[in-house]
Amino acid sequence: MHERVHEREDEQRGDRLVTRGLRLRSLQHGISGVADVVEFYRQREDVSERVDAVHLPRRTGLWSVFPIEYKRGRPKSNRCDEIQLCAQALCLEEMLGTVISEGALFYGRTRRRKQVSFDRGLRDATKGLAIRAHQLIEVGLLPKAVIKSACKRCSLQNLCLPGISTGKKSAKRYLDKMTENGVAN
Repeated sequence: MHERVHEREDEQRGDRLVTRGLRLRSLQHGISGVADVVEFYRQREDVSERVDAVHLPRRTGLWSVFPIEYKRGRPKSNRCDEIQLCAQALCLEEMLGTVISEGALFYGRTRRRKQVSFDRGLRDATKGLAIRAHQLIEVGLLPKAVIKSACKRCSLQNLCLPGISTGKKSAKRYLDKMTENGVAN
């Protein structure tokens, strides 16, 4: 589903511009990624003091920003999808100098969009997880993975490698062993 989303070209229909596969980053929060879809909506009023709309290169007027994340399955019982979407909004806010109040999650199984409000609680949770990830990286700690059936269907399985952090396997021991055998030279 992600490939289909990213393969399609950007398009504009009236006052809506749809951008796909937009690279994102936030230097403030130390996060980056790729947005599946970002929709921009031209605002009827071109008031320069608006904090929730931006000028886009080669486009006239002010545009509000609305990120959309595509998921294969259905809504989850935890907030992980919402946190991912909020992280995208934080990146877009920093990159574009705007405020984004909401976005959407599109679930392939239900074929529905779920509106997500970027309220204070979701923003704080997202920022807190970014801080925690940087703390873990700084001390070199790899938390033990909680392997679930969803891991088999995850598009990030080859990057995450959930089996590495379970049991007695250690990335340091693996690298030491590879170096001793001359494989890493």
